[in-house]
Amino acid sequence: MNTEPDQRQPAAPVVFLSYSHDSREHKQWVAKLAAALREQHVEVIFDQWDLEPGDDVPKFMERAVKTADRVLMVCSEPYVRKANDGKGGVGYEAMIVTGELVRDLGTRKFVPVIRQQGEEVCVPDCVSTRLYVDFSDDDGFGSALESLVKTIHQVAGLAKPPLGPHPFADLSSPSPVVVERRAVEDASYSDVLDDPIATYDAALNLATSGNTVAWRRLLKASGRRAAADLSAWRDANSELPRFTQEKFDSLLDHASGGVKCYQPFFAAIVAGAESGEKEFSGQLGWIDEVSQPPGWKGEGSYWIDFPELLLFVGQALVGAMLMESGRGRQVYDLTTTRPPKRWREPESKPLFLDTSLTGWPNSLNHTCTIAWPFLVRQFREPWAAKAFGSAEYALSALSAYYQFLSFLNFCYTFSKGHFDSEQKQMTWPVMVPQSFCRFDREVANRGFRTFLGHRDLLLELLEENGLGDPSRFEIYWKQWMAECGKWLGSVYQWHHHFEIPQANLPREIIAKKLKISEL
Repeated sequence: MNTEPDQRQPAAPVVFLSYSHDSREHKQWVAKLAAALREQHVEVIFDQWDLEPGDDVPKFMERAVKTADRVLMVCSEPYVRKANDGKGGVGYEAMIVTGELVRDLGTRKFVPVIRQQGEEVCVPDCVSTRLYVDFSDDDGFGSALESLVKTIHQVAGLAKPPLGPHPFADLSSPSPVVVERRAVEDASYSDVLDDPIATYDAALNLATSGNTVAWRRLLKASGRRAAADLSAWRDANSELPRFTQEKFDSLLDHASGGVKCYQPFFAAIVAGAESGEKEFSGQLGWIDEVSQPPGWKGEGSYWIDFPELLLFVGQALVGAMLMESGRGRQVYDLTTTRPPKRWREPESKPLFLDTSLTGWPNSLNHTCTIAWPFLVRQFREPWAAKAFGSAEYALSALSAYYQFLSFLNFCYTFSKGHFDSEQKQMTWPVMVPQSFCRFDREVANRGFRTFLGHRDLLLELLEENGLGDPSRFEIYWKQWMAECGKWLGSVYQWHHHFEIPQANLPREIIAKKLKISEL
């Protein structure tokens, strides 16, 4: 008998059945599901068939989750409880699934399969937003199986009807007058927008002279040019370079090409921040414009999340200039604003708590040791060096800004009760990269002096977060510095050669308070 697979059939998709051994009956039901799937040309990785005494169970689970095309999570009530608690074998599987989700956001790999008795459906937290297939009703097994098999074989459901014409196109599109005016504006700024240094000079001149109308027009023209250039760059550079975790220069070069499209726009925003005038430096609307470039499209995390990378660069440039210009309150407004919710996020969060925007952008492999050199590269650009006075001063301002972000991280962690004073540990992670500690001592110390220039705001924030007592602040800040040191040790080798410039912050702030009390 011929046992070779039929070459005329497409390869069978592979699924892994993840479930808990609740009872003998439940195990039998899962085996029934596995057999039914195989009858529908679906290859199944199933512990009752594929595990033997002596096998390494965790490795089996990990390999199955990673290699399967789909992971079917059979969500009985005990499975959900164990998955959320991280207990038993199913808890281990859920841990793997969660890690896979973090690395591969946006895929449909993980499918909750409901097998429950209660009226209210529950699923593990790690897949709480995923659509599920409900097998709770035994009478509906056939229809649920059909739905699941169609999903696994990627058979389209109800076809979408063709997209009709926009019924209000004439009303929603810019009028010919507006289009013509924009074209004239863009043409008038064409030479300026060809060079970010020229854009910076023009924007600073307009901002310092108080010409709000012209500055806004320049900003809009630079935004339109940036979005158009970005789309053209994407079309011409669609093939991503190969890189490794040890050597990622090719990735930085590629991503820099996209950021370059926005350099004139960033130069205009930074010039506004430098002016110190609130109508220019206090603007935050640019965040929405960078987060959602008109007409942006793409497939894969690198392209989908590229606007996020632009915002990662933009927030650092603007925040650094605001710190350098003594605009602490506006830095606070920037770092606590909530950028538009992105496709994979359940809700928006303050910028300083959004790790993808402060140090781990997904387009740079969600890795801070790749993202930080990339950010430093942007601050060494000629236009940025001119805006800050030199490349070294630019990096000092960047250091000051990230010291402020770290300070906010500390205040938030304390206010939410995540310090365990008895165990001398934190139950909340360091969410702002401490990579600024790797700068040359002179650069880092200059940044610390800039940071200290905002003492009054720092004292105000300490008071608001229950740390107004200097001795109390000193105790928890010492604990925070220890956690930051641990972060450096886990990310960088030879971290003991780095000094944390903020280590003596309590002494500096306490000295300030004492001087005030003596007046």
